[in-house]
Amino acid sequence: QEAKLHKGPLAGLYDGRTPQEELKKLESNFKKAYQEAVPKDWIEKKPFDYPAQASEEDAARMLAKIRSNEVKLWDGVGRKVVPGVSKGLPGKSDFAVVSMPGGDGQVYNDVLLACLELGVSFMIVWENNWERLWFHVWKCGVKEVAGQKRLLVLTKEDGSVGFNQTIEMSYLQREKHDFDVMGAKEFLAQVRPLVQAAWYHRFDEAEALLKRIEEEGSRHLLNQVESSGLAPLHI
Repeated sequence: QEAKLHKGPLAGLYDGRTPQEELKKLESNFKKAYQEAVPKDWIEKKPFDYPAQASEEDAARMLAKIRSNEVKLWDGVGRKVVPGVSKGLPGKSDFAVVSMPGGDGQVYNDVLLACLELGVSFMIVWENNWERLWFHVWKCGVKEVAGQKRLLVLTKEDGSVGFNQTIEMSYLQREKHDFDVMGAKEFLAQVRPLVQAAWYHRFDEAEALLKRIEEEGSRHLLNQVESSGLAPLHI
């Protein structure tokens, strides 16, 4: 599957630059933005190594906080995610989610929760959290997994991606990093089939999965939840 890249500028944003032009600006202005945003004592100790990458222990703690409702992942008003997630989280899987749409909070939260529970590397960064450093933070995460894991780009249902995702994919293509493309909801349907079928009212599909559970004993599907904690039988 090929993604449909964003073409042209966004009205009223980025001074009329296209994604490719914005990529060049982000890279050419990086050092200045970094020096202005990063604490001086950090720069003196670890030049251009900010922020520290999250650990597997960080991912485990984040999952525990999500399950106990201590954190709300996605802020639909401020369009931010909690700082512990906004720089990506590692996993032991053989692939990494490196780009996905941010317009649907439910989908974003469900993908993140699934990745945390399955141990999938999740390298998604939000511009609203990091402002001019967002691309640097994202690129650091990609460098951690490129060449070691398969890279996965998730799209909207129609296969399209937005402005910043186009910047990310332009970089991946330029650096010759191979990546696979899949719809975000298709990804969820594969890793969380029953709860996703129930949540989106695909009841025939849900009934077929419940029948399979009875025949094969795949009861683990009943324990899967969507991001607010609802299991299939509670939806």
